[in-house]
Amino acid sequence: MQRGSGPCRLLALSDDEVSVVAHELCDPLRPLLAVNLSSTAMGLRAAMQPALAELRLQRQAAEAFAVLCGKSLAGLRDEMRLFLGEEYYDRTLSLAHWRTLGNLIGCRSLPRLKDLVIRGADNGDEGVALLAAGLRRGGLPSLGGLVLFNTQIGEQGAAALATALTKRSVPALLDLYLGCNQIGDTGLAALAPALRQLPRLKDLYLHCNQIGDRGLALLLAEPMQGTLQSLRILDLEGNQITDSGWLPHRVRWIVEGNENTDSGWLPHHASDVSVRR
Repeated sequence: MQRGSGPCRLLALSDDEVSVVAHELCDPLRPLLAVNLSSTAMGLRAAMQPALAELRLQRQAAEAFAVLCGKSLAGLRDEMRLFLGEEYYDRTLSLAHWRTLGNLIGCRSLPRLKDLVIRGADNGDEGVALLAAGLRRGGLPSLGGLVLFNTQIGEQGAAALATALTKRSVPALLDLYLGCNQIGDTGLAALAPALRQLPRLKDLYLHCNQIGDRGLALLLAEPMQGTLQSLRILDLEGNQITDSGWLPHRVRWIVEGNENTDSGWLPHHASDVSVRR
């Protein structure tokens, strides 16, 4: 509300309520949103000081993260693809980097991001949990591809990720690449309900994850109606799935569903799914 047009309704809020509003407006890539709000009326600035102090720290962390990404801070908000991890020019992610990435996602600072690729990273479960927290809070509305390859994801990281892979957080997700981690049957048991409700998921890579028959059975459990409707590629190579499990005995490396007489274990709507094992 402009000065002189009447009392500012925000002043009727408690300090705690103002802090919540300020927290939601604190975007490290657009700090003036919160700064300008604090200047709209006498009395708001004091209530917003803790949030503004945190925003300054987040801004500094975002500057360091932009350097890691090889991007300018000004252009980071419009970035469509981020490539991180030890396999990309030694862009090693520290736990602080994971935290900053999660915070930027949580603050909706990366609305145009289509591909997030992390290949080779430590801090496994703890780092992925910070990423998942950001997805739960804000989400990535444009994200089509998420790659977390060789990032040391175990059972706890899988469980954290499962809470974040929702239609609200990643509504446009098409490709999910979780290869070369340690997800196992327990981790896939946590992930399966989330994966089964992603309406647009086309490619799912779970190779080299210590997954056995039990985990695959949970992913493909009945009822399949309305689940994994868009799935076309399921990569399970290098796991511990036996010939007596969910995959038919004659399946070796690839099943082309339309030509395979043993594809009955697949969802009926995914007759052309390619399965790598």
